[in-house]
Amino acid sequence: MPASVAPTIASSQSPIRKKAIGEPAGQGCDPNGGVDTCDVIFTITDITRGEQCDSLTSGTLQLPSNSEVVRFDLDVSTAPTFKYPEVSAIMLAQYWGVVGRDGYLSRDLDVAFGCDVEADAVYRSLEPGTKIRSSIPIIVPAGATTLRLSENGKGWEWAIPD
Repeated sequence: MPASVAPTIASSQSPIRKKAIGEPAGQGCDPNGGVDTCDVIFTITDITRGEQCDSLTSGTLQLPSNSEVVRFDLDVSTAPTFKYPEVSAIMLAQYWGVVGRDGYLSRDLDVAFGCDVEADAVYRSLEPGTKIRSSIPIIVPAGATTLRLSENGKGWEWAIPD
């Protein structure tokens, strides 16, 4: 990550923060320090919609009506030790959701397992001193507008490109 790009840090007082694709975010950071104080730094590197996986085109996987596949790519790096051990769970699937075009938040997302999946970051707790790259295809309401990582009204969100 370039030194000139500081991550957005979620704190107990921060709401949902809008992020751009490629813009880093951090958790478990010293509020008075820089990026080097964060336990976890993560970046959504890409979001694409409408993926047509082999299992979808062959009929092996049937999408629910009015649904589509959105894939997000994620890079995560962790500090050698965690100051805040609870950050190990920040990326788990239960904290991801999407906002539909109707404005409703959906948080019980299904991974499109018939597609090519690399989902280590969302299915396992993070470990100190590691880097993880994941690519996760999720089944979302058609036309979903926003990808969100949050808990209790605090976190981050990214616009899903058309």
